[in-house]
Amino acid sequence: MVRFFTTVAACVVVACAGPVAAEEIKGQAVIAGVPSIIALDIDDDLATLRHRPADNSAGWSRYVVHGPRQALALLADERLAFLWPALERMGGDDMSKLRDQSLERTRRGWQEGRLTAPNDEMANVGLSRRARALGQYVDALMDAGQWEAALELLTSERKRERGTSTLDHLELQAIIRDTAQVLEGLKQTERELDVWRQGIQLLGDSPFGLNLRLSLAARLAETGYYAESLELSEAARATFLKTAPANQVPNALPQFDWIRACALKGLGRADEAGAIMAGVADAEQVESRRIHLPRIRDHEQRAYQCLRDPQGLAGVWSRDLTQGPAIGSETFLLAQASAETDVLHRPTVDAAHAMFTAAPPLRMLPDRYSAAQRAWR
Repeated sequence: MVRFFTTVAACVVVACAGPVAAEEIKGQAVIAGVPSIIALDIDDDLATLRHRPADNSAGWSRYVVHGPRQALALLADERLAFLWPALERMGGDDMSKLRDQSLERTRRGWQEGRLTAPNDEMANVGLSRRARALGQYVDALMDAGQWEAALELLTSERKRERGTSTLDHLELQAIIRDTAQVLEGLKQTERELDVWRQGIQLLGDSPFGLNLRLSLAARLAETGYYAESLELSEAARATFLKTAPANQVPNALPQFDWIRACALKGLGRADEAGAIMAGVADAEQVESRRIHLPRIRDHEQRAYQCLRDPQGLAGVWSRDLTQGPAIGSETFLLAQASAETDVLHRPTVDAAHAMFTAAPPLRMLPDRYSAAQRAWR
């Protein structure tokens, strides 16, 4: 399993809501076909990569390295080879130094109720500082393979008495999401599905409940419960389409589509599934410099694993690399021959690698990074 890909929890409506550099490295690279200026600022165990077009036609975009996962995505990008020595000084030659520092930094942040790195995922919009600090610590624990510790922490936090305010519901949704992700990492599928179902009962027909319904539908499709997934995803899609456009998260609709496609194929309706996936591939990507939005290419990669379609998966990897992947693109890690994959998807991923020819800017990571790719387990 690649945790940060296969367990992305759905956030489809808005209600889901830099340090002083100790070292700076500058260079140039072609990003998404555009000659760009690159600057990496490192301060101990935190780094911020900034890039903008060399002709100043747009402002700076930002990518924050706050744990091994983010560093590995840069170490697998040949366009950024001039940054690799600095990243290894920061993280250690196997990224264990960055793992340990990230754990300690986020632990202190959680205890003190403060953020220790920017937190611009769409799913975290509106969360309190305390809740986001909890999420950062849980992420660090999962990246380090400390799943049981993460589950214990979330279980303890879940027991706190809560009211019925929007903020309470938003934070409850985040805890449910993270708990389900941890249980997926522990390969406790039925228990994970129960967590999603219980969360839906608690949050009802609110926007928060809609987000959980979509997440459950995705996991039902991935684990072979196709009929239940189709029924749930179609009902969630109908609700989503009634939501005011201003409250809809950009790039969210393809999530409904790929889940429906996977469920349909599982039910023997492959032609319908193929037509839906063609529409996902053609969907327009909305970008934001302010917040990290869901990426359609990530939806596709998850979809083709669910569809048990290695040719489609290899095609997404090739297309992303050919078109010039974004900095930090998950393709750099998912297309690695040594990437950890859920046992459900292992045959599909292995078959995709057999027909996939790695090409620049993808670098196949050295063996010394294998433990980090597997979250040290």
